[in-house]
Amino acid sequence: MPQRTPTRIQTASSEQYVRLLRRKGNQKFRTVDLVSVFREALRKANQFIPSEAGYIVLDDPETKTYDPRSRTVDLSQTQLVVAACFGRGARDMAGRHFHAAAGVSGQSYLAGRTLLRSNAPAPFLDPSLDAEVGHSPRAVLSTPLAIKGAPIGAIQLVDREESTSYSQHDRELLEILADYIAINVQTALDAKTLEELSKRDYLTHLYNDWYFTLELQQLVRRDQPFSLIFLDLDNFKEVNDTYGHLIGAETLIEIGRIVGEAVPPGGLAARFGGDEFEIVLPGHDLAQALVVAERIRHAIAEELHREIDGRNILENLTCSVGVTDFDPGRDRHDYKDLMQRVDQSMYEAKREGKNRVVALPGGNGGTAGVMEPAPMVSGARALPGAARARRSGT
Repeated sequence: MPQRTPTRIQTASSEQYVRLLRRKGNQKFRTVDLVSVFREALRKANQFIPSEAGYIVLDDPETKTYDPRSRTVDLSQTQLVVAACFGRGARDMAGRHFHAAAGVSGQSYLAGRTLLRSNAPAPFLDPSLDAEVGHSPRAVLSTPLAIKGAPIGAIQLVDREESTSYSQHDRELLEILADYIAINVQTALDAKTLEELSKRDYLTHLYNDWYFTLELQQLVRRDQPFSLIFLDLDNFKEVNDTYGHLIGAETLIEIGRIVGEAVPPGGLAARFGGDEFEIVLPGHDLAQALVVAERIRHAIAEELHREIDGRNILENLTCSVGVTDFDPGRDRHDYKDLMQRVDQSMYEAKREGKNRVVALPGGNGGTAGVMEPAPMVSGARALPGAARARRSGT
């Protein structure tokens, strides 16, 4: 038997894979490397069912809509994306989008069953993409990919070599490969979900202190400038003691939402202990961090509302916020110095009356020293002396 030429597999970009695999319950993860799984699946498909072309297509989750009346997912407007492919025109097809109902692969995906089309079959992808490839297929074999019964895409072969069609045996082999792909996708998503859960606070779903500390250490090692925010709730114990831990937990969840929404892209927020939160802002200077800190302080002081017996029980709930910054050319490369400094600035906010933001810039190894005042933020007074910049709350 002559040696077959190795199958050259083309794949979509890594950014497209992240988008395509951001399934329900897996929105938080950043990378899942399934390229090797798809490559291997297509190589095996071409080894056991030699064909002129092959495709793995995945649905775009953002084009699937949920119908609340029927409590089902509407797939009628779903777009499919070529995740991996080989054969004629493969280089130009990888990453391309097309409507699910336009060709055999989409019809297989929508029907949830294997389809075989022979003798002038329907388009194998979509009429316009087929025209770009310049291929008029004799036979198309496509089987859906599904995770726990939910369709996610399809694997398709076009024109079996040395035959005018595909056999029942070919069909069974392709269905086995489809199961292999689905199992690997599910395993990767489950592993990524568990990995992500290990980094998260169980209550607020912000990051936990363990993961936050690791990221902070990495930033220091990378010599990257950043700012650090630390906030501690004022009068939270009173809420817990008076109204119970359930109300307290619901309040922490709401504060976690406020903190998370205030963090700009690239930042990272965590819950530290019971009612403490910390935020790191890579590339942000002290003035920028003060803006974020004040936004959080104001939202907690003014927006929290929980009415019991005609009064807002959270009206006295505020926060004291400390802010500091890290300059790799100025400060000691020790994350513990940063933690101590931001902790010190938070306690200074407590001493000065709570419900305010106090900044303690770095320098001199984190010790007090004469420095230029921190930049003004929306009319806030910035003080030198013990390297403090203060913003009082209203």
